[in-house]
Amino acid sequence: MKMVTLRASGRDCKQYIAKIIGTDSQHGFAREFIGLLRDKGRLRIAVVTEPGLYVMCDVDDRGNKVERFLLLYDEMKERTIDLEAAMKIATLMSLDHKLEEAVRLVELEPVNPLLRYSDEEIFQECRRRYPRGEETA
Repeated sequence: MKMVTLRASGRDCKQYIAKIIGTDSQHGFAREFIGLLRDKGRLRIAVVTEPGLYVMCDVDDRGNKVERFLLLYDEMKERTIDLEAAMKIATLMSLDHKLEEAVRLVELEPVNPLLRYSDEEIFQECRRRYPRGEETA
């Protein structure tokens, strides 16, 4: 079973991690909040083992919130998506479509070309190209 660690950072414990389960007329997304606080409330961590649509909300020192959306699907493949795609998937889930159906119905385009790959794939490629001890200049 694959585990994925989600992180959100912030101040005053206002950061959050949530699984999106549909839409909500007041808040936009219906969410189930998850995660434990660490580092004196500046970091929230959640380890997930099931597919779903997740949001991580970071809060900067000025109190500005930045939401990041992660789709875990097809045996825990990771895909970063934008707000528009997240809302389309959440709307379909609210209409009783399962996550896998919703993902198939929404045409997911990467926000930028790098997002075709998971963070781990990008990290591994960087490691391969630039092993430790080598100059990158």
